[in-house]
Amino acid sequence: MKTIRAIFNKAIKSGIIAKEAYPFVNYKIKTTPTEKRSLDIKSIKSIMLLQLDESDNLFHFRNYFLASYMLYGVSFIDMAFLKLENIIDNRIKFFRSKTSKPYDIKITAPLKEILDFYTKEKSDFIFPIIKRDTYELQYKDVLWARKVYNRGLKQIAEKCHIEQRVTSYVSRHSFATQAMLQDVPLLAISAMLGHF
Repeated sequence: MKTIRAIFNKAIKSGIIAKEAYPFVNYKIKTTPTEKRSLDIKSIKSIMLLQLDESDNLFHFRNYFLASYMLYGVSFIDMAFLKLENIIDNRIKFFRSKTSKPYDIKITAPLKEILDFYTKEKSDFIFPIIKRDTYELQYKDVLWARKVYNRGLKQIAEKCHIEQRVTSYVSRHSFATQAMLQDVPLLAISAMLGHF
């Protein structure tokens, strides 16, 4: 409904529709409070310190979650498409697929440890998520992998005794929340998240 309301507002502003045709004058869109999506620092640390064997898929899911968190909450799809060529001078440089905003992020020691584990493989992509050649099939690989990843994050949350729901989006919200708690200015956080 919010999308429809926004379309009406744009149409009225552009002169396509008369103000009298606006259907939201006496209609209020019901909103329910969104569930908490960010983890506190204690929960992030418990995920970081969780002992997992390299042969366990949860080992990789934990690494993806932490890498996303350390890459300013990068989306799963953008992380999946990161290539070795995106690593330049101890930084990761890429464009966010949703907004085309450029990212240039310094590789910290914990992030380097994760990247080093995966970049020893001779592959174009940093993380072993994409298996096929054409973009259409690669996109399907990512969508399937994200479903499996979210199921894995649920298991990680259980192992770490985290009661709230943990999904691929939680790393983004957690990064933003922790940045705010560290007194990073809102404008800087918005820029980091690619909001403008």
